Amino acid sequence: MADATAPLSARIAESVAAIRGRTQASPPVGIILGTGLGGLAKRIQVDCAIEYADIPHFPLSTVESHTGRLLFGTLGGKPVVAMQGRFHRYEGYTLQQVTFPVRVMKALGVGTLVVSNACGGMNPLWAPGELMLIREMLSMSSDFSSVVTVPAMSMLPMFTPVELRKRIRVASLTRTNRSTSTL
Repeated sequence: MADATAPLSARIAESVAAIRGRTQASPPVGIILGTGLGGLAKRIQVDCAIEYADIPHFPLSTVESHTGRLLFGTLGGKPVVAMQGRFHRYEGYTLQQVTFPVRVMKALGVGTLVVSNACGGMNPLWAPGELMLIREMLSMSSDFSSVVTVPAMSMLPMFTPVELRKRIRVASLTRTNRSTSTL
């Protein structure tokens, strides 16, 4: 039985050990398949699929379209590991639980992470279904400190809700006919 009170490093090691019991793959690319690109899983040549329920400390997907498997294989000839389904705060998970699989992927050798999701945008020149690159993020949650410990987060610009409102106002006042915009 997995000990949820164990230190984070021990929980990561236990998850990695369970995965290593099924595959020795160390793909350099990790993909989190959300609702927006969940169908991409069909294009992965899967060598090994592991149910989240079989990985200690992994949360379980509760969203109907999120299958709940870790897929190891190749996509476009490149080795990848993909989360077929992910976890959300609105499912009752903490931010540490939501980000736990990313930490495990890093321990497995992932250096590049691609996260997909279905999201909205304010640019009227973007059509539904277009791909977009999100270069900045914000958090309006009260437990943001639990995410700050992810090393990559320290390299991203972070904004408080007040700073974000200012940036949105400035962006809306200076908006031109650009096909992309950054806040």
